[in-house]
Amino acid sequence: HVQTYLDDMEQSNKSGGTIEKHYSAITMFSRFLDKPEIVLNIDRKAKEKKEDPPKALNMLEQAALLKEIEATGHFRNIAIVYTMIHTGIRVSELCDLNHSDIQKEGERQYILIRDSKGDIDRKIPLSMTASEKIKAYKEFLNMETEAIFISSVNQRITPRSVQYMLTKYNATPHKLRNTFC
Repeated sequence: HVQTYLDDMEQSNKSGGTIEKHYSAITMFSRFLDKPEIVLNIDRKAKEKKEDPPKALNMLEQAALLKEIEATGHFRNIAIVYTMIHTGIRVSELCDLNHSDIQKEGERQYILIRDSKGDIDRKIPLSMTASEKIKAYKEFLNMETEAIFISSVNQRITPRSVQYMLTKYNATPHKLRNTFC
């Protein structure tokens, strides 16, 4: 009877996740009844895995985004987009950046990402273009702050504010990260 029920769900085009949830519930119930044999000979189809390629901006979309954001003249947002596209950092890492995290070694500049995913510090090369955009933003801001990117109320920006800003340009932090990759 259980096999018939699961087969009927599959025939009615229920998702693999839905079928799996029902199967798990039935399995738990059979254990509760102390009758594990109820689910012993169930033939289950392997759950299909959706492998959508990560979404990234193509060259035309990237050029259009950069042109559109440059046209606003908003130095902070320009610096944010260039930094994300040219480094591939996560939005949370961007929001946590301090001026002391931009380091120079010889002719190259790096961003030091502290306590990133997995509690590993890492250095990411900073392109000359992104560096220039950050410098222009800092000069426009004309004030000393620990954080590189600050909000209109002089507080460190939040990941949500970056996400919101990017939606105006039909972009997401993840798209920008994948564009770098």
